[in-house]
Amino acid sequence: KIAAEFGSGVDQEFGNLTVGSLTGGTVNAAIPIVTNPTGTLTQAQLNSTIYTSGGTTVVLPVPTTNGATSCFMLTAAATVTIDPPGTHEMVIQGVPYGNGVQIGNTSAAVGDFICLQFNSTDNEWWSWGVTGTWAAN
Repeated sequence: KIAAEFGSGVDQEFGNLTVGSLTGGTVNAAIPIVTNPTGTLTQAQLNSTIYTSGGTTVVLPVPTTNGATSCFMLTAAATVTIDPPGTHEMVIQGVPYGNGVQIGNTSAAVGDFICLQFNSTDNEWWSWGVTGTWAAN
């Protein structure tokens, strides 16, 4: 089910939409939020925004779908380590770090974030949004 809010303040829910059936307005989708996870993320947590106060290592599982996307946001001045599966490579702002190499935010600032999307063709996690300094640990 998709809900749309139109400029006139009228909300409308749609059961099925086809491309081009909306001519204006904004379509919003809810993205799950996970707070301070530890250990390995579940598949349900993988496609989410992850708020963390840092000081931990978050392990990415092997995604069951291509395009799995996780965004990590620091809520405290601390570091977080993101640990990919051993056969997966992190590519941060176009820089590949090698299979199984962990990354972390070396800037350790509130508001540091990184969004990662999984490409199953190459077993790579590509960044598509970054604030702060993220590099191999």
